[in-house]
Amino acid sequence: MMDIATSLHMLHDDSIEHHHSGPISKTISLIRNKLDVALSTSSLYPSRDEVRQWRHSFESLLNHKYGCSLFREFLKKEFSDENVDFWLECEEFKKMKDGKKATIQKAHEIFKEYVAASAPKE
Repeated sequence: MMDIATSLHMLHDDSIEHHHSGPISKTISLIRNKLDVALSTSSLYPSRDEVRQWRHSFESLLNHKYGCSLFREFLKKEFSDENVDFWLECEEFKKMKDGKKATIQKAHEIFKEYVAASAPKE
């Protein structure tokens, strides 16, 4: 059975032969390129070196999309995933400009969501 990527490659090759640079060829080429990126293992999973680094740097685990996702799943099982949510919100807040209206609003949102008495994610 032929997978999607192989089918798109074949369609792309056929369209180049018949249409050279027509809109169908361009569309298929665009889809094929996006699919190639989506299916590449490097975009889905971390390298061994990245995973090894997680043993030594908790921050590198949290800064990696896949690592953070795995950690979040673990925390959900422990009923404490709000902890990583709080950390991520604080990291986003640290990148904001001091004194801006959006920064002040973000601080209030974090406080109401995680810190205030009876906060939803206290």
